[in-house]
Amino acid sequence: MGAALPLPTFPGLAATLDDKYTAFANGQLLRVGLKMNTPPTCNWKCPYCYVGNPELAKRPRQETVMVGDDRSIPLHRDPTWDDRMRGWLDQAVALGLQAVTLNGTFEPTASPHWAEMITFLQGRGIAVTLVTNGGLLTDETIQWIADSGINLLTKLNVPFVDADDPRRPLFAQIQKDLSGLPQTPEYIYAHQTGLIDKLVEVGMTSNCAEGRTRLGVESVITRYNLAYLPELVAQLRGRNIYSHIEVSKLQGFARTNPELVIKRADIESLFETVRAQDLRMGYEPYEAKPPYLAGACYENLFRLDLHADGTVKPCPGIETNIGDLRVQPLTEVIASPALDIIRNLEDHIQGDCKRCELFATRQCYGGCRGTAYQTMANAGRGEYERWVASDPSCWRVHTVLDDGTLASDVFDRDLSTEEIASRRQLPLVAASAGSQARCQ
Repeated sequence: MGAALPLPTFPGLAATLDDKYTAFANGQLLRVGLKMNTPPTCNWKCPYCYVGNPELAKRPRQETVMVGDDRSIPLHRDPTWDDRMRGWLDQAVALGLQAVTLNGTFEPTASPHWAEMITFLQGRGIAVTLVTNGGLLTDETIQWIADSGINLLTKLNVPFVDADDPRRPLFAQIQKDLSGLPQTPEYIYAHQTGLIDKLVEVGMTSNCAEGRTRLGVESVITRYNLAYLPELVAQLRGRNIYSHIEVSKLQGFARTNPELVIKRADIESLFETVRAQDLRMGYEPYEAKPPYLAGACYENLFRLDLHADGTVKPCPGIETNIGDLRVQPLTEVIASPALDIIRNLEDHIQGDCKRCELFATRQCYGGCRGTAYQTMANAGRGEYERWVASDPSCWRVHTVLDDGTLASDVFDRDLSTEEIASRRQLPLVAASAGSQARCQ
């Protein structure tokens, strides 16, 4: 029997696990999630979208940010934005930046600057991953991406099947429902699977070191596609495509569709099914745990999300603004008291995570901190509790806070859209006066 195979992953970040845990103490920022200056409406209408204001329209949308001396220029049309963002990114480079995940509030390739920004980052020696639904890519831009050497993460929510497979109409309908596009199900499914085939053809999965690939597929786990994800994962593994299958959360536009979120028992079943499948396929063993299949998220130890307007947040799942580069340098932002909590969870985490061997041995960093944050926000809990709660989507977690709050009460219970909205409108109340001071 041969040696176990490594799972396909992206190249780019050279940091070891110790490097990630010590980045904050060393004043380092290793990865930036760059939100490009995209238009305020997405070209897709994904019902699980974690951004967007659900009160503005029946699709992912945000209010238009206006800039300029007289506030007359939409941010996505600001001719000075590119230079301004480059200056902010140079501050990150000075702090040890190694990699940038380039996306947007919405589809990043809708920004007029996306290709130039990639070229700029590569000129600074930064590894780039472009996250795109692919709807605006042309044959020319696909070839440019292949030639550039960057990684690309696109979307597909169901398995690949041939035209004569009896399940194809079902899969096509699910893909349509989860993308929200107006075209026919068959057109949408054929376009997205065809895009991935084309990316393979231009070399995004070949000429890579063992266990490495430049092409990835992202899926969000919902009730619609839950049963079909193990098959999709196996197909992606077989084609040397990185598989990013992630637990969905009630955040942003997704708050209008709470019925999409699955239960903890379903998450455990899916994760363990894929783990056993990976072992049968000859891949290296691992412990299954949220937030995504066959992986663990350490991003809050060394990453920040830099938004197009200059505001800074810890990650896509945590909505707290911790800085504004229009008025302060990045060195000041990374000294935020709030980051002292999220980057030192071993001192702060509450609930069952702090008693878990996976957390103690650094095989896990508290699951998904975004899921913990959003779930506690939807339960009407204060800002500090949102930062330090155990991840309630993990089946190993029974209590999420030291006050005995049960994961099943905040994650598994069905919440209506109205109930979620009313709870999130509560003022932020920290666990104590001391913790409130640290999180402001």
